[in-house]
Amino acid sequence: GLIMAAAFCDALDGHVARILNAVTVFGGELDSLGDLVNFGVAPAIVMYSWADEGRGDAWDISLWVCCVLFCQACALRLARFNCSPGGPAHQSSQLEERR
Repeated sequence: GLIMAAAFCDALDGHVARILNAVTVFGGELDSLGDLVNFGVAPAIVMYSWADEGRGDAWDISLWVCCVLFCQACALRLARFNCSPGGPAHQSSQLEERR
Protein backbone atom coordinates (compact mmCIF):
# COMPACT_ATOMS: atom_id res chain seq x y z
CA GLY A 1 0.00 0.00 0.00
CA LEU A 2 2.73 2.48 0.93
CA ILE A 3 4.74 1.72 -2.20
CA MET A 4 1.66 2.53 -4.30
CA ALA A 5 1.24 5.81 -2.38
CA ALA A 6 4.90 6.58 -3.09
CA ALA A 7 4.31 5.96 -6.81
CA PHE A 8 1.35 8.36 -6.75
CA CYS A 9 3.35 11.07 -4.94
CA ASP A 10 6.29 10.54 -7.30
CA ALA A 11 4.02 11.13 -10.26
CA LEU A 12 2.79 14.41 -8.77
CA ASP A 13 5.92 16.05 -7.39
CA GLY A 14 7.44 17.12 -10.70
CA HIS A 15 4.16 18.50 -11.96
CA VAL A 16 3.60 20.50 -8.78
CA ALA A 17 7.15 21.91 -8.93
CA ARG A 18 6.64 23.03 -12.53
CA ILE A 19 3.25 24.59 -11.75
CA LEU A 20 4.76 26.52 -8.82
CA ASN A 21 7.83 27.42 -10.91
CA ALA A 22 10.00 25.86 -8.22
CA VAL A 23 12.11 23.47 -10.32
CA THR A 24 15.68 23.29 -8.97
CA VAL A 25 18.71 21.07 -9.40
CA PHE A 26 18.50 20.13 -5.73
CA GLY A 27 14.86 19.12 -6.17
CA GLY A 28 15.75 16.85 -9.08
CA GLU A 29 18.48 15.14 -7.08
CA LEU A 30 16.20 14.80 -4.05
CA ASP A 31 13.55 13.25 -6.30
CA SER A 32 16.08 10.67 -7.49
CA LEU A 33 17.00 9.83 -3.91
CA GLY A 34 13.32 9.43 -3.09
CA ASP A 35 12.92 7.14 -6.09
CA LEU A 36 15.79 4.99 -4.86
CA VAL A 37 14.27 4.65 -1.40
CA ASN A 38 10.69 4.14 -2.60
CA PHE A 39 11.31 1.79 -5.51
CA GLY A 40 14.64 0.19 -4.59
CA VAL A 41 15.07 -0.06 -0.84
CA ALA A 42 11.42 -0.45 0.23
CA PRO A 43 10.62 -3.35 -2.15
CA ALA A 44 13.85 -5.09 -1.11
CA ILE A 45 12.88 -4.78 2.56
CA VAL A 46 9.37 -6.09 1.82
CA MET A 47 10.82 -9.02 -0.15
CA TYR A 48 13.33 -9.80 2.60
CA SER A 49 10.78 -9.66 5.41
CA TRP A 50 8.36 -11.82 3.42
CA ALA A 51 10.88 -14.55 2.51
CA ASP A 52 13.15 -14.49 5.59
CA GLU A 53 12.89 -17.64 7.66
CA GLY A 54 14.98 -16.27 10.54
CA ARG A 55 17.26 -19.26 10.82
CA GLY A 56 20.46 -17.56 9.67
CA ASP A 57 21.21 -20.33 7.21
CA ALA A 58 22.45 -20.11 3.62
CA TRP A 59 18.94 -19.24 2.37
CA ASP A 60 18.71 -16.16 4.57
CA ILE A 61 22.21 -15.01 3.63
CA SER A 62 21.59 -15.47 -0.11
CA LEU A 63 18.27 -13.63 0.26
CA TRP A 64 20.06 -10.73 1.95
CA VAL A 65 22.68 -10.64 -0.83
CA CYS A 66 19.94 -10.59 -3.50
CA CYS A 67 18.17 -7.70 -1.75
CA VAL A 68 21.41 -5.70 -1.54
CA LEU A 69 22.15 -6.38 -5.22
CA PHE A 70 18.62 -5.25 -6.11
CA CYS A 71 19.18 -1.95 -4.26
CA GLN A 72 22.53 -1.46 -5.99
CA ALA A 73 21.01 -2.17 -9.40
CA CYS A 74 18.28 0.42 -8.73
CA ALA A 75 20.88 3.00 -7.68
CA LEU A 76 23.00 2.36 -10.79
CA ARG A 77 19.97 2.58 -13.06
CA LEU A 78 18.95 5.93 -11.53
CA ALA A 79 22.51 7.23 -11.83
CA ARG A 80 22.61 6.20 -15.47
CA PHE A 81 19.27 7.91 -16.12
CA ASN A 82 20.40 11.08 -14.35
CA CYS A 83 23.54 11.29 -16.49
CA SER A 84 21.91 10.37 -19.80
CA PRO A 85 21.10 13.04 -22.41
CA GLY A 86 17.74 14.51 -21.50
CA GLY A 87 18.13 13.36 -17.90
CA PRO A 88 18.08 15.64 -14.85
CA ALA A 89 21.82 16.42 -15.01
CA HIS A 90 21.48 17.83 -18.54
CA GLN A 91 18.22 19.61 -17.72
CA SER A 92 19.84 21.28 -14.70
CA SER A 93 22.55 22.80 -16.91
CA GLN A 94 19.80 24.20 -19.12
CA LEU A 95 18.07 25.58 -16.01
CA GLU A 96 21.22 27.40 -14.93
CA GLU A 97 21.72 28.86 -18.42
CA ARG A 98 18.22 30.36 -18.38
CA ARG A 99 18.80 32.25 -15.13
